[in-house]
Amino acid sequence: MLLTLRVHASYDRVVINPPVGVIGLGAMGQAVAERLAGQGIAVVATARDPADRQKFTDHPSIATRPNPAEVVTELVTTGDKMTVFLCVPPGERVTDAVFGETGVLTVLPRDARLLVIDLSAVAPTVAAEMAAALGARGHQFVDAPATGGPVGATTGTLSIMAGGEPEDIDAAMPWLNLLGKVSRCGPPGAGQVVSVCHQVLVASGIMAVAEVLTLAERSGVDPEIARTALMEGYQSTGMARDGGPQGLESLARDVGIAQRLAARAGLASPMVDATNAVVRRLTGLDIDHAVVHVR
Repeated sequence: MLLTLRVHASYDRVVINPPVGVIGLGAMGQAVAERLAGQGIAVVATARDPADRQKFTDHPSIATRPNPAEVVTELVTTGDKMTVFLCVPPGERVTDAVFGETGVLTVLPRDARLLVIDLSAVAPTVAAEMAAALGARGHQFVDAPATGGPVGATTGTLSIMAGGEPEDIDAAMPWLNLLGKVSRCGPPGAGQVVSVCHQVLVASGIMAVAEVLTLAERSGVDPEIARTALMEGYQSTGMARDGGPQGLESLARDVGIAQRLAARAGLASPMVDATNAVVRRLTGLDIDHAVVHVR
C-alpha cells in the first residue's frame, strides 16, 4: 500500500495523502505523474507501452502497473474513494481505460467510489457519454483537456477547461489546481467543446501567420524582421511569439471535431472549413506547422 506523508511546517502536523492513479504515460501523462509526485503525492500509473512504464522503475513516488485494472487494485487498498487521471495518448481509446477488459471498473468494489479526471482530447460526445455511464454507477467524471503541454503540466501552469456536474468539478478542483488554472466550462463535454474551439483558434492562427509572413517575404521584406515587428503590435499572437512545433495530426483531429460540431448546430463555419482543408492536406507528412510557411 502506498501512502504519502507530508509535513506542513506552518501547522506542525502531518497529512496523509492517498495515492492517485494516472492512466497513460505519454509525454503529457509522464509530466502529470511527475508533477503530482513533486507535490508530495504517491502515484500509481500505467501505460500500454512497457518502455513508458520502465522509465519510472526507480522513481521513489511513482509506481507502475501493467494495466488500469491493476492500478485501481492498488488504489482500493487505500480507501473507498479513489481518483484516477486519464492521459490517454491520441490513437488509443480512452473508453477502454475505463470500460475495457482491463479497465478501471473491472476490479472496482461495489461500494467504492471513483473520480475520473480526463485530461485526454476526445470528442465532446464521448466525454458526455462517459460522464453519464459513470454517473449511473455512482461515480464522478470531469473532462479536463488542457493547453500548455508537458511543460505546463510540469510547472503547474496548464490552462484547464473543465466540464462536468458542479459537484464533480468541485471534487476535482484540489487535484486540478496542482496542475494549473481551471476554467469551469459547463456540463459534461463542455471542457472538450472549449478545447476544440481553442484548437481552431490555434490552427487558424498558424495559417494566418504563415500567410502574412509569406506575403511579407514575397513583397521584399525579411520574414524574420516582419515577425519581430508584428510581435510588437496589437495583433501579436502566441504563434507569432514562439511558434513552437505544433503537430498537424492533433490539429486535424480537433478542427475536424469542430467542423462536425458546427454542422450539428446548423452553423456556417467558413474559417473552420478553410483551416480544416489546409491541415488535412498536410496531415500524414511527418511535419509540423512550420511547413505551412515554407510551402
